[in-house]
Amino acid sequence: MRNTKQHPAPQATELAESPLYEVYDVVALGEPWPEAGLEQGAWGTVLSVRGGPAYEVEFTDRDGSPVAVATVPERILGLVWADNEGY
Repeated sequence: MRNTKQHPAPQATELAESPLYEVYDVVALGEPWPEAGLEQGAWGTVLSVRGGPAYEVEFTDRDGSPVAVATVPERILGLVWADNEGY
């Protein structure tokens, strides 16, 4: 006999993927982000995870001084270093 019991459809929250990056991860731009005056390869630290998926990232110069804070889509970011310590 076949099981004909109906299962509820998954909710949107069940289908949502976990963010690829977490707060304090260091990321790099895979392409220029002219809205913030940033060039491809710029490094920054994830400050917060936004919907979309996107991230608020603080970008710095080679000396570590802040250059820009921008909300950047996940598709153009690459991981440089992951904060696995959970600071």
